Amino acid sequence: MAGVDVEMVVCQRLRDALPDVEVGTSLVGWTAGTRHVLVRRTGGRLRYSWLDEADVMIEVRAESREAATALTGDVRAALGGFAEHQPATAVVSAVTETRGPGWLPEGDGAGRFRSTWQIKTHPRSGG
Repeated sequence: MAGVDVEMVVCQRLRDALPDVEVGTSLVGWTAGTRHVLVRRTGGRLRYSWLDEADVMIEVRAESREAATALTGDVRAALGGFAEHQPATAVVSAVTETRGPGWLPEGDGAGRFRSTWQIKTHPRSGG
């Protein structure tokens, strides 16, 4: 049974919920002063050979601390809404913020918050 690409699932959820925000797994193409959400799997484990308990880092970047704070709230709301908006490619069974958000100031006054989430997924059965 093929696994779930949790980065892709999270990125798609955030793109759907936040259409005016850049969302991706790298900072390639990102320019300072724009709103961006970086999604990276940092670890986790496979339980029962089918349940992926992924640790996912979410980093929110914006032009100021205030804008980054607001965007962090939008990301939290979007991830908290996974149960109501299941992706077509996977089942998301639990989403928990395990650390953060922590403030990481930029030298130019831009804002950045980082948090860690545990996101449990498994493939959809039956095709």
